[in-house]
Amino acid sequence: MAKFLLCWLRVCKLSLSDIFVVLSKTVKLWNIESGDCLNTFVGHNSPVFSIQACRALVISGSKEGKIIFWDAEQGSPVAIIQAHDGPCNCLFVWGSHFLSGGGDALVKQWDIGTMTCLRTLQGHKGPVQCIKMSWSKIISSSEDGTVRIWDLEAPVHKLGRQYDEMKNSLLPFDTLEHDDGTT
Repeated sequence: MAKFLLCWLRVCKLSLSDIFVVLSKTVKLWNIESGDCLNTFVGHNSPVFSIQACRALVISGSKEGKIIFWDAEQGSPVAIIQAHDGPCNCLFVWGSHFLSGGGDALVKQWDIGTMTCLRTLQGHKGPVQCIKMSWSKIISSSEDGTVRIWDLEAPVHKLGRQYDEMKNSLLPFDTLEHDDGTT
């Protein structure tokens, strides 16, 4: 009887010739052209679910909800934060900020320089699986079957207040508007 190994492969491009590949609890930096492993990043205690590269930093999120910031050249941890109560399923880097989405149904926006949480967005009813950011909007999708568009310029954000759920933040997929004004 054949045995099958289920493997979640996460890949993140660092440069034209170098990529990061996640293998369970370990992140490896590989040169595509030579096939050589250039560095191994060891530090997570549970499987790595997400990874992003940002300049000289590599950011990885794990099943236990921890995010580790790595020095890309040295392969050593710079900082470790407990980001989510549950897995850190996805990461997205945008300028000097990054986003994390977790099994706790939360989307969090972080400052890369200080590695501190700037805001927590609540509203999903299931684990967040994908996040993206574009200028003043955060888009997230969840296992609850919803896509949420968070407007960061809404008055509640300008006042800096914490909130539970934005009105009209849940849109049916077929009503999303493209940049050219078509749906």
